[in-house]
Amino acid sequence: MSIACAAFVLLVAGPAAGRNASDSELAVDAATIARHFDPRVAGTLPRIPDLGRRLLALRSYLRAGPTLPERWSWSELEICEFERTPEFRNAQAELDRVTAAFATAFPGYTLYVNREVRSLDVQIERWNNNASVDAAAQALLTELRQASAHRQSGTRADWLRNALARWTLAVPVTLAAPGLSAHGQSRAFDFQVERDGTIVAGTETEYAARDWDTPGWTQRLRTVITRTSTRLHGPLESPREPWHYVYVSPPD
Repeated sequence: MSIACAAFVLLVAGPAAGRNASDSELAVDAATIARHFDPRVAGTLPRIPDLGRRLLALRSYLRAGPTLPERWSWSELEICEFERTPEFRNAQAELDRVTAAFATAFPGYTLYVNREVRSLDVQIERWNNNASVDAAAQALLTELRQASAHRQSGTRADWLRNALARWTLAVPVTLAAPGLSAHGQSRAFDFQVERDGTIVAGTETEYAARDWDTPGWTQRLRTVITRTSTRLHGPLESPREPWHYVYVSPPD
């Protein structure tokens, strides 16, 4: 349901304030919601200066609900501890097998995989500069400003919480909200195809069809991974990233 539709329901159900919320009011209400959330959320949101992007991130945190703590990106200490576990070694071995099999199947080409954990700092920086995030954030902010005129008085923060939870993206955002990226727990891996040091198929979303689908690298990578690995699942479908695979640990 769009925010506009939700606002209409409120309009016929009860008295309306009749005035659009200012950006400062939306910012205050977002901060109010964050104070009653996981403290890591409250610490992350102020690092997103743009209000629209901040609200878009808050929407993701609300939708994550009780799964947020287990999905949150690791600290440096947690990363170091994980790198001493058998699971880490098993994941690295899976990646080694895939890259070796790819080189054998396609002589002259190299399959590069980024194995570094994506820190929260990096996630925040990318969120603050990503074009798809900006487009979605501006659309969200515009709808919130318009629909807020129909919110019931005395329920500002509750209205914003519900509006964010209901809002749907018209176009997928190419990044997870800071703290929720699977790259932040050494579970997600991005591959790229190289030849003689030149990237043949990279990780730019706008070139996925041109560089991956048309020349056949999407299917070739999927075939190699399917034959070689039992733990790498993918590729990511929404947003569509032919290079993005997730390592799934065996059940306990």
